[in-house]
Amino acid sequence: MLDILPKHVDDIIVLELKGDFDMSACLTFNEIASNFLKDDFNKFILDFKSTPVVTSVGFREIIALFKKCKAMAVCNMPPNVLESFGFLDFKTIFNHYDSQQEALDSISGPA
Repeated sequence: MLDILPKHVDDIIVLELKGDFDMSACLTFNEIASNFLKDDFNKFILDFKSTPVVTSVGFREIIALFKKCKAMAVCNMPPNVLESFGFLDFKTIFNHYDSQQEALDSISGPA
């Protein structure tokens, strides 16, 4: 089960993910992200600090959001999730940061 804790920081939506990002989480993730996109929020940070597992369907949802938004960064990835990002070559697509603050600083300006 994945808990998604959204918060606003200026015009950026931070989604703190807690739990496994698997098939059971995709619908909820998609609904939350879509609602923010409908409200004209288009900058996202995904914080993986408490996410030990991201499955292939979770990665698919992340890519789907990336295609719809203006700017996106990921942060606080546990080593195994970061390794999966590397295997999938996502490190060349997403900016990864060690902290939420670094991610916020990176996309807080015009994108």
